[in-house]
Amino acid sequence: MLHLVRPAPLLLVIAGLCPLPGHAELRPSAVPGGVVRMEQGLAIVRPDVDQVDGANRNVYPVQRWLDASNADFGVTLVTPDLPLWQLNGLTAEAFKQPDGREAWLRRALPGTELVAYAMNNYWHTNFKADQPGPVTFRVTLVPHGPFDAAEATRAGLQASEPPLALPASAATTRLRFTLDNPRVIVSSIVPSADSRADLVRLWNPTHEPQRVALRFGDRGQRRIWRSSPDEERGPLAPTHVALPAMGSVTLRIERR
Repeated sequence: MLHLVRPAPLLLVIAGLCPLPGHAELRPSAVPGGVVRMEQGLAIVRPDVDQVDGANRNVYPVQRWLDASNADFGVTLVTPDLPLWQLNGLTAEAFKQPDGREAWLRRALPGTELVAYAMNNYWHTNFKADQPGPVTFRVTLVPHGPFDAAEATRAGLQASEPPLALPASAATTRLRFTLDNPRVIVSSIVPSADSRADLVRLWNPTHEPQRVALRFGDRGQRRIWRSSPDEERGPLAPTHVALPAMGSVTLRIERR
């Protein structure tokens, strides 16, 4: 789904002659008793439940997707172009009080109304007072049964990192594998700085520990080491790698 926004001149907004610019509203209101979840950098966050005291409830950063689900069904919103969201109202600027005080939300507003904070061309950000022309934001709606963290994450990756068709050769297809556990996600594959290996980061987006093996098909198994952002060759990884709930692991696979 494409959402087109035509930003209104800010002077009209100040005069109260049109709604606030930069907001796009989506209401999964047909999800009674729904719980909102959102992906935030190798974490899945539920408002209030997974937030410490003093955390921001007025506006939420979102990496790739939000979801509103109850025990039976729900909908995932994949949002590669909209990183800031408000819950159940226009709350991003609501902390400002008429007397100059700041009153930030201490608890998230209840419900499953999702409001994108699409643009911030307000005067205090020092942007131009108006912005001509349409702006396009992509949103994909994925209806589903009970919430599945792995499927939501996979949908977000497919939208934000779509496949690219490139000329291939034996050299460019040296690392091909599958995972034997669909609950585990490959969040990144990058070459090592010394060009001698590939670094694979696996993420378990679920709330249960997972075990996963990498299968290389007819190319035979490869020796795999545990690693880190330092790219070192750590202990030799077992056939099935253990990932804690919501945990990640980096593996180093030497090139042949």
